[in-house]
Amino acid sequence: MAAEAAHSQGFNAGVVEGRGDTASAATRLGSSVLHAIHELRRAREADISASIDLAIEMATMILGHAPVGDREAMIRRVLDALDEVDDATVTIAAHPDDVVLLQEAVRGDVDVRADATLASGEVRILGDWARVDLTHESVLAVMKEGLL
Repeated sequence: MAAEAAHSQGFNAGVVEGRGDTASAATRLGSSVLHAIHELRRAREADISASIDLAIEMATMILGHAPVGDREAMIRRVLDALDEVDDATVTIAAHPDDVVLLQEAVRGDVDVRADATLASGEVRILGDWARVDLTHESVLAVMKEGLL
């Protein structure tokens, strides 16, 4: 009888210890899986970002300029930005070739000035407090961020 009781007690203690070891191993495995998932997501985001950068670089090389849309798209971006700017004084800096087009598109109290440092299609809006950068680089950065 004593041997059977000792055997049963030892068996039960082994089961309890085995369950504890199993739970600990499962916790470690779960943590490892979550870490691997996190690393895979980071790698995927880096791959997507690199692919977007490569696509933009290729399009820029083919077109000879950054692919940010046509003049109508530029006007839409400017008008959308002006809707958000509530400064009393607003000045638009634009490439010299775009000045007349923008003067015709915006309200009369907005000053449009030529800025030869900007590429065609690029605009900077300056208010008393607001600064809106609609350069190709900034527009592409926002587009890229939206894709990630």
